[in-house]
Amino acid sequence: DFSLNPCSILRVEESDGGYKLVVQLGSSQKLVETVLIRHTRDNGHVRYTVCVSSQVGCAKKCSFCATGSMGLQAQLTSGEILEQVYLAKQYLSSVAASSTSSPTSESAATDGVV
Repeated sequence: DFSLNPCSILRVEESDGGYKLVVQLGSSQKLVETVLIRHTRDNGHVRYTVCVSSQVGCAKKCSFCATGSMGLQAQLTSGEILEQVYLAKQYLSSVAASSTSSPTSESAATDGVV
């Protein structure tokens, strides 16, 4: 099951380590974060890796984590995950998939993207 939902960037926050994109999902209007991590090679060449969200919130509820305090609100679709890559493409050198919780809680949508 694959469909694209028009997502949009609400805000871009820049730091020395890269960028954080606050993305509003088209299907639910919920917000996720897409992080661009800066890597500077010894020769000075700069690359960015994007870390996309696969969930809104997290079911793990770790006491030290703000995302965990939200609880799991939604699993993203394959289209919503790919849309984050599309929105971040101007910065990209490579892509890494991650959830806001542990790797064992990845959704089936992540498998559809990879």
